[in-house]
Amino acid sequence: MGQALLESIAGLDLKVGAHYYSARNNLERLFGQELFVENGLKLFEGDLSAQSGCDTLIDSFVDWAGGIDVLVQLTGNVKRPCHWEELSEDEWRADIDVNLSGPFFLARRAMKYMKNDGGKIILTSTASAKHGGGNNSMA
Repeated sequence: MGQALLESIAGLDLKVGAHYYSARNNLERLFGQELFVENGLKLFEGDLSAQSGCDTLIDSFVDWAGGIDVLVQLTGNVKRPCHWEELSEDEWRADIDVNLSGPFFLARRAMKYMKNDGGKIILTSTASAKHGGGNNSMA
């Protein structure tokens, strides 16, 4: 979804921040394409499982871009793909932190910068929202 989004906005005069937690190589491959080099695309690393990481990501983007008009959140996590009866409390909370708390903290911080000029926030979920979850993706 992220790649399709970046391709759909290529050629527009935008500053775009792309976040990654551990898949920098995938984003570097996109960033290296001439299509994205011509656009203002910057990669941002961070852990979105806590408010501090979300705040840092938004603040870093705003420092670089000079503001924020649109936040598109495409994060999702399954800490340990196993039957839900086998999930530990820590594994459950890790998924909830990324899948539920992270989008909330990102949106809240982004709204801080959008108050005067307005803006748009698009929060997405995983394919489970359309097709239903499974025993291995409960949180």
